Amino acid sequence: MDQRYASLVLLLHPNRGRPRTLYIRRVVFFALVTLLVLGIPGSLWGAFQLGMTWRVHSTEGLESRVEDLENQKSNMEDTIQELRSQVAHLESDKARQSGQLEKLRQVLNRLETRNNELQDQVAFYRNILDPDKAQRDTSVQDFRVRRVDGRGQTYAYSFRLIQGIAKKEPVRGFARVVVTYVDGEGEEETRFFPEGSEQRKRGMDAEFRYFQNFQGRIQLPENAQPVRATVQLYDRNSLGELLSQAHDWNRLVQAKEKEDDDDSQET
Repeated sequence: MDQRYASLVLLLHPNRGRPRTLYIRRVVFFALVTLLVLGIPGSLWGAFQLGMTWRVHSTEGLESRVEDLENQKSNMEDTIQELRSQVAHLESDKARQSGQLEKLRQVLNRLETRNNELQDQVAFYRNILDPDKAQRDTSVQDFRVRRVDGRGQTYAYSFRLIQGIAKKEPVRGFARVVVTYVDGEGEEETRFFPEGSEQRKRGMDAEFRYFQNFQGRIQLPENAQPVRATVQLYDRNSLGELLSQAHDWNRLVQAKEKEDDDDSQET
């Protein structure tokens, strides 16, 4: 009987008769296994809940950010539209101001041109009224030569003949321009203008009291090198020479070029 009891006790209590440490290890092992079995689903569920919470929080943050960006975009579009409106307004004002400025410049140029003309006229009439020149017969003023398009060397000329104010009788006669030039062979040649005026009676009709304006064209060969231009005036009745006034060609051309350059700078 005692032997059977001892066997049963040993079966029910396997730790009896073994070291106490082995029993403690088994208890710890079973506890760990229980925690592991119960902890994995809990951990998974906790991780799932944490992920859902993070997702909701992130979505809300992104939606808030998108809303802020939409508001900023709307504000920027309003600002751009306003700036475009201001630019269009400024460009319109600039165009109007530019047009007004251009009109003012044109008016100023016309006034300056008119002022120069008036100054020339005042100087001209003062020259006529100059007591020291009152007794003169006739003189040349404002002789100008400028290059124009045409065959060979083509020039336009203009000048004014002035009579001394003390002279009582008007001037009547014929005027012409004589151009002296060097040809391609180095020989000096002479041409008369208007064409055919080598005969004095075929010159330009001159009949004036105080002054008269003249103008015309000069046609020279391509290889001609002009030296001087002379204005001549002959009496209508006797064909005697009343005036012969020579002008250096280069000075005539340079004076015109300088005048044109001054006009372009003023413009």
